[in-house]
Amino acid sequence: MNGSMMWKTLARTAAPAAVLALGLAGCATKGFVREYVETQEQPQREAVSKLGQDLTATRGIAESADQHASAAMDTARMALTEAAASRRLASKIASGELKYNVVQAHEVHFGFNKYTLDTKASSELDQVASLLDQNPRYILEITGNTDNVGSDRYNQQLGSERAESVRRYLSDTHRVPLSKMATISFGAGKPVAHGEGDGTRALNRRAEIRVLEVQDPDLAGLGKGDTSWRP
Repeated sequence: MNGSMMWKTLARTAAPAAVLALGLAGCATKGFVREYVETQEQPQREAVSKLGQDLTATRGIAESADQHASAAMDTARMALTEAAASRRLASKIASGELKYNVVQAHEVHFGFNKYTLDTKASSELDQVASLLDQNPRYILEITGNTDNVGSDRYNQQLGSERAESVRRYLSDTHRVPLSKMATISFGAGKPVAHGEGDGTRALNRRAEIRVLEVQDPDLAGLGKGDTSWRP
């Protein structure tokens, strides 16, 4: 076989092999590129998935916060409504517009310059709360009083805080509506004992709670036979 024939034979044999090699190389290249792209995209897909989960969780938190905020607004509106009713009730009692009978009277006492309730005072108020169960016409008049130490302005404020402590305890512990309790501060203006001794002053550091049976529930803002406020 001469040289020309040999080269033609080699060319015919090498050409398919080269095509096959190029095809294999092309497949390998495509597989590598696909694997590389998938490798690069995987963290992005995971990040997008994580972002979606975070957005879902954030949306849930936001919805929960909206619900809590809405409930808090409803509670605040109810408290404001009851507080306004309480002020109207106090005004009607003070003016004599509201007619009532005094059912019982109770007292709780406070330390010097204090308005916190002790165990004895809490026990006394528990009895008052149980009495309210007996008749839907019962309301409370709560008056705060002080001794004669300090300025009139200071004692007026202290008397208010003492009356408010009683009202807050009955509301928080026994769910008595604010609208059934009228608070008034007399400061040092209505002492039950006169003198300068510590024992005398201690008697005046008090809150008086009168249980009143109103003659006109509608005028008192209670409604006829309204017992829905009790648990």
